[in-house]
Amino acid sequence: MNTGKKTLGLAIGWWAALALLGPLLWAQGRWARWRTPRLSPPSEPLRGRAGSGAQDYRLVVLGESPAAGIGVATLEESLPARMAEELAQRYSRPVSWRSMAVNGADIRAVLDMQVPQLKAEQPDLVVVVLGVNDTTGLTPRARWRAHLQELINAIRAAGSTRILFASLPRMDSFTALPRPLRQALGWRARLLDADLRQVAANVPEVICAAPLPPLTALQLAADRYHPSAAACRDWAVQLANHLQRNSEDSR
Repeated sequence: MNTGKKTLGLAIGWWAALALLGPLLWAQGRWARWRTPRLSPPSEPLRGRAGSGAQDYRLVVLGESPAAGIGVATLEESLPARMAEELAQRYSRPVSWRSMAVNGADIRAVLDMQVPQLKAEQPDLVVVVLGVNDTTGLTPRARWRAHLQELINAIRAAGSTRILFASLPRMDSFTALPRPLRQALGWRARLLDADLRQVAANVPEVICAAPLPPLTALQLAADRYHPSAAACRDWAVQLANHLQRNSEDSR
């Protein structure tokens, strides 16, 4: 099945679920929000350095809760710190990193609150981890695509030309969500992920990481919604591998 047919099938599944099960999905969403424990972010500032030497490679991460350290016990286990370690190993140079991500942020909040801070950082690479809150918040797809283009332009205007977008996680594997809500949000997340790839396609120096596999029980944090330390480690490897392959292909 080609990409267009897959996207159409996901869209049909999403709208059918919304039309047939809308009140049930709304009730399940309220129930899941009440029942799911709230995890605290790390108490330390979301910045650090991996590797040693001079001429740091500057990494900035924008986005939502996984990039803000939600779901892990220490800052070193967070997705941005793990990715900095992976990049430092691959490129044999130190990586200084900062995460501007905020728990609960959607793409509009990233544009309004996080991007304005970019210029002072002068990053070599911006990694964007977004989409779950736009999925649950039912951001219209047309608005999502428009905001993605606005985000790419704003990051470029802040001085960074290289952008890596993480794939949206497989929300149908978030076991904190009951069925059929889990499946419906999984379809919606995959639609937003397809839109992300369409917007970023053929834009120089804008990279979309490969789709993520479903999360296992060990890859879910205690709330069964956010990625665990093990998931952040695996995710960082996937992102760094994708970035490295893209760099080699472009030579």
